[in-house]
Amino acid sequence: MSTSPFFGITLSLFTFYIGIILQEKTKKNYLNPLPVSIVLTIAILQLLKVSYGDYMVGGSFIQMMIPPASVVLVVPLYRNWDIFLANKREVLLGSLVGSLTAVLSILLLSHLFGLDRQTVVSLLPKSITSAIGLPLSEEYGGVQSITAFAIAVTGITGLILSEPIFKLLGITDPVTRGCALGTSAHAIGTTKAQEYGDISAAISGLSLFLAGIFTVVLLGLYFAYF
Repeated sequence: MSTSPFFGITLSLFTFYIGIILQEKTKKNYLNPLPVSIVLTIAILQLLKVSYGDYMVGGSFIQMMIPPASVVLVVPLYRNWDIFLANKREVLLGSLVGSLTAVLSILLLSHLFGLDRQTVVSLLPKSITSAIGLPLSEEYGGVQSITAFAIAVTGITGLILSEPIFKLLGITDPVTRGCALGTSAHAIGTTKAQEYGDISAAISGLSLFLAGIFTVVLLGLYFAYF
């Protein structure tokens, strides 16, 4: 039964649905459907003694839907294109600086902790959407499971910490919020940006893709010379 594609698909949808219910009832950021789904899925797999490989027979179909689902983020941007044009310099510069910071922080911390090259490669795409990050990790010899975990943790961390940080720093501008969330916390951050309105969601969706493009270029330059 566990080797059937329906097992992985059903389990993924079931745990995500539980996450939706929990967030609707509690309104807590840390009970976002994605982290809830991850924790529940791991727990159920451990309980049933099902291997990751067996789960991915069906789970891979869910993974295949990530790239086309990401395209949906273009819709709010299309509705607010004039907002982007009025703030294009700030959004482009913010996404570039955020991407550069994400890459440099991983390189610095990896050097300090003495991580091997494969692990470093796996962690470098942590701040971009998995639709771009997973193929990028594979291309340079990283481990996709580590990359997927790093991307999920980064997004969840951004989701949880964004609101307290915005309050602490007094950030209320929807463009700034959207750019910060999309650049640092990719698609998960964009779900949080939607709570701040269409403008934040639009800028976050655009920043998500800009961060992906900038990271691809930055990693290409890094591996070309190091």
